[in-house]
Amino acid sequence: MTQNDTTTEITNDEQFLDQLLVLAGFNPEEDDFDFLKDDLRPLLSERITLKLYAALPTEEDRATFDTMMTADDETKTEELYAFLISRIPHFDDFMANIYQEFQAEYLEAMKD
Repeated sequence: MTQNDTTTEITNDEQFLDQLLVLAGFNPEEDDFDFLKDDLRPLLSERITLKLYAALPTEEDRATFDTMMTADDETKTEELYAFLISRIPHFDDFMANIYQEFQAEYLEAMKD
């Protein structure tokens, strides 16, 4: 994953959260979206991490994932992305499903 890919991913997460809040009935001109996203961002990140971990086929893959997740440099980020694509079939669809599930659960919870 290049710097542009990382930036795009972050931007996409921000756009996803903005759209989710609008769907939930929040108004960007009246509600503090930054505050709301600060609450949602770690929940989304944790969901993604847990789903990725569970999707990896072997204990060795999960151990590699753990090691790669703790790396901070850009090279490790690129390697992690390549690793996940090589281990999780239909990776883009898999990720899209995570976002869809998160959205559906959040919107359902907001009804209560």
